[in-house]
Amino acid sequence: MENIIRFFQNGGPFMYIILFTLAVAIAIIIERAYYIYFKCRLDVPDFMKQLEPALSEKDYERAKKICKTYPQPVSQVALSGLRGNLKRSDHIQNNMEEKILEVLPALQRRTPQLSMIAQIATLLGLLGTIQGLIMSFKAVATAAAAEKATVLSSGISIAMNTTAFGLMVAIPCLVASAILLSRTDGLIAEIEQISLRVFNLLTKDLATGNYHEESEIRNN
Repeated sequence: MENIIRFFQNGGPFMYIILFTLAVAIAIIIERAYYIYFKCRLDVPDFMKQLEPALSEKDYERAKKICKTYPQPVSQVALSGLRGNLKRSDHIQNNMEEKILEVLPALQRRTPQLSMIAQIATLLGLLGTIQGLIMSFKAVATAAAAEKATVLSSGISIAMNTTAFGLMVAIPCLVASAILLSRTDGLIAEIEQISLRVFNLLTKDLATGNYHEESEIRNN
């Protein structure tokens, strides 16, 4: 612990700014991981196993209830297709596309900022390096002989420590960003796949004209 404290203290003022970027990155990673891996997690095969029979039987009220029991984006997109005019495929498509455009920003929010934080941390480390080198050259040029070794050592510590700390923040941020983006892309693909399956089930009879025939039979 003492070595860590000494490492931080010898790094100069830029260490505190890099530490702040680390705190922001940790907050983003925790929030995004919770949202993507827990709040958006859905057993899709089980969900579709319940939903497909209801759609095939045209029991749309039961299908809506099934979708409402799942708060995840996938089920909410499916639910949007069940709202409005089910006799018009364009209405169904518009409702689902509108919902997809609504849920996508929530999935993609803040994750790209991790890459930005990684770049900022690296650049702050570089600034610390420049500051340390300036101190070192200044010591060689102007400091008294008795102080040269101390000032030179301090400048080198600032240069090395800030660079190391900046990279220690940047690398995990890039790894976390890649993992979260990969999971987000998987969820988006899942949403698109399920929305297409639901759309096809809802519009199957519209394409063949059976919807109107069955509606007339029921009305009679």
